[in-house]
Amino acid sequence: MFQNFFIYNIFCSVQDMATLQGNIQRIRNGCITTLLACQTSTLILMGYDVGQTSTLLSFGRFSVNLALHLNCLLHATFCCVEGFVWPLTRDTLVVRISKCAFVFVLPGLLYGLQFPTSCQPELINTFVQVFIQFAHYKDISNNGPGKVLSS
Repeated sequence: MFQNFFIYNIFCSVQDMATLQGNIQRIRNGCITTLLACQTSTLILMGYDVGQTSTLLSFGRFSVNLALHLNCLLHATFCCVEGFVWPLTRDTLVVRISKCAFVFVLPGLLYGLQFPTSCQPELINTFVQVFIQFAHYKDISNNGPGKVLSS
């Protein structure tokens, strides 16, 4: 049916992540499932103009969600930080810039997502696997593409 459903097994094996049980919200003709969540994150709108300003957009729980429409087998993934939502599509560029920081590049928008440095490497690496699966992922941090960071 969908190739993307293999990631469910990854999420259930990593500690400190939301389990799938209880994270399914039923909606008309489908459901929204929280695939992965981290309790603490910071989302920043980054300006790329001359002033290079930045604005705090949201602080709190970060989650990656999957919305399924059951009648016509459509699905969409999206990210959320405490109610601030943006799409995660194959043409969304996600760039890892450090151990716990990512940049989301959308047309006309540049978001910075920062996790605490105390965040478990397994959780961050699972987010990387999600971004590889659902977005256009690049790693420009010191660890290089495809390498796993340890604490």
